[in-house]
Amino acid sequence: MGRVRLPRRGEHVPRLLRLVPRPRDRPHGPGQPDPARPARHDHKLGRPPAPRDPHLAHRPRRRRRDRLRRPGRTHPPLPRRSPEAGLTTGPARHRESGRRPVRGKAGPEGGNTPETADARTWVPERFALEIPSQGLRPALPARPREGILVIRVTVPRLTGLAGAVLALATALPGTATAASAAAESAARPRIADVQKALEAVAATPGVVGAIGEVYYDGKRIGKGSAGSRLLGGKGGRIPSGARYRIGSQTKQMTATIVMQLVREGRLSLDDTLGEMLPQVVEKDLVERASEITLRHLITLTSGIPEYLPAAPFDFTTHYTPTRLLEISRTRQRPVEVGTFNYSNTNYLLLGMIIEKVTGRDLAAEFDRRLFDPLKMTDSYLPTKPPQGIKGPHGHGYWADETGRLRDVDRLNASTLLGAGGVISTARDVSRFQQAFQQGRLLPADLRKVITDPPPGQPPLPPGGPCGGNPELLPGRAGAAPGFSATTYTSSDGRLQYAVSTTVAGREKEREAATRAISQSVKAIFCPSS
Repeated sequence: MGRVRLPRRGEHVPRLLRLVPRPRDRPHGPGQPDPARPARHDHKLGRPPAPRDPHLAHRPRRRRRDRLRRPGRTHPPLPRRSPEAGLTTGPARHRESGRRPVRGKAGPEGGNTPETADARTWVPERFALEIPSQGLRPALPARPREGILVIRVTVPRLTGLAGAVLALATALPGTATAASAAAESAARPRIADVQKALEAVAATPGVVGAIGEVYYDGKRIGKGSAGSRLLGGKGGRIPSGARYRIGSQTKQMTATIVMQLVREGRLSLDDTLGEMLPQVVEKDLVERASEITLRHLITLTSGIPEYLPAAPFDFTTHYTPTRLLEISRTRQRPVEVGTFNYSNTNYLLLGMIIEKVTGRDLAAEFDRRLFDPLKMTDSYLPTKPPQGIKGPHGHGYWADETGRLRDVDRLNASTLLGAGGVISTARDVSRFQQAFQQGRLLPADLRKVITDPPPGQPPLPPGGPCGGNPELLPGRAGAAPGFSATTYTSSDGRLQYAVSTTVAGREKEREAATRAISQSVKAIFCPSS
C-alpha cells in the first residue's frame, strides 16, 4: 500500500476527499424525534428550529413539496379512541384498514347517518379534515397519512322565510340575465334570410354580384353574398367584408367634416364662396361666387353646373380640382341660386374648402375625423390615379361609346374626391351611420342641415318598409361607374342594412340594380308580407 499523506493546515482539500467522521451513536433514540431535523410545523407554531447536526452539514436540505409531514418520520403515537364510539381502537385497527376515524356522532354501524353531515365517518388517512358547522374552520389532524381530501360541512336546514330569501337570492342573477336576454331578443328586429334576398338581387339583369350585411347595435345579425366577383360567373362569390365604392354616400361624410368645422368656429354657414376660396373669384371658375354660401353648397342649392362626365375611361390622367371647375364653367347654369339641383361640383368645392381651412389634404382629414375615431379600418379615400380597390372586392363593368364592357376597377380617383371617392365596407358604413344618427359626430341642429330636405324638395316619407316596423329612413344611395350601393339606417341609429352591387352596363342597368336593392329591403325586414 502507498503512504497516505495527511493534508497540511490551510491546504485546500477537494470535497470528495474530505473525511467526515459520522458517529454511530445519535443523541436521540429510536422512536424519538430528531432535534437536528425539526418538524415542519415548528415554524408554524412560532418555535425557533433546533440547530442542525454539524455532521449533516454536507447533506443538502430536502425540498418542502407539500404542507404536511412526509411519511417515514417519527411521529407521536396516535391517541387511542374510546370503545364507546362503536369503533375498534388502537393502531392495529388503523394498520388493517389504512384509515383513521373523524370525531363525530356515530351511526348504527359506526358510519354515516343521513340525518346529519357531522356524523362519525371513515376517510382516507393522508388528508382528513374535520370541519365543524360553527365558523367552518378546519382542524388539522395530528397525524395525516396518504389518501384523498374529504371535507364535510354541516349546514342547518333553512325553513320558512329564511329559505325563501336564500332561494330568491340564488335565483335572481340567472333571472336577471334571462330577462335581459329576453328583452334584447324582443327589441331586435325580425329579419328574413339575407342570403336569399341577395340572390334575388344578383338575378337582376346587368348585376354581376351583390353583398349585404345587417347590423343591430353594432353587431352583425345577417349577411349574404350572391353572384360572382367577375363577369360571366367567374372568380367565385364576393367574400364577406369586401370593399366597394360607396359613391355619393361620400357626400354625407364630407358634409359632416364641414359641419364639424362650423361647430369649431372655423367656418360659418353664411360664409360666401368668394370669402372661403378667393382663387375661384380671381380665376372666374364659378359664376356668382359672391352669392353662393356654405349652406348652398351643402344643400345642393348653389346652381353650379355639373363637371361630370370627365373622360370616364381615362384611368391615368390626374385631374386637379381647378381643371374640373374649368370643365363645369363651360356649361350653362341650370337653375338660380337657392334652387335645388343635384351637382357633384358642390362637394368638389367643399373638399377644397376643407383642405384650405385645415391645411391638410382631404384624405388625411377623412382619416383623422372619421375613419380613425370610428374604427372604420377598411375605409379610405383614394386621390390619385391609377388606384384600384385594395383587398378582396368585386369588379364593376361600364360600357364605352361602342357598347363594349370595360372593367372599371381602376377608376380615375381624381374625378370623384369629396363627391364620391370613398371606398369602404358594409361594416364601416354601418358604423358611420350609427355614429351619425346617435349624435356622436354632430349635435342635432347641425345634423338637420345635412338631413333635412332643401327648399323646394318634398319631405322624406315617414315610416319604413313594413309600415314603420322597423322604422328605416330612406336609404343613402351612391353610384359610380360599375357600382351601385345603398345604406339604410333607423332614426335611432341601432339598425343598419348596407348593400352593394357590381353592375355591367350603363345607367339603365345601374338603375335596375338600385330598384332590386329596394326590393331586398322588403324581403329582409318584412318576411311575412
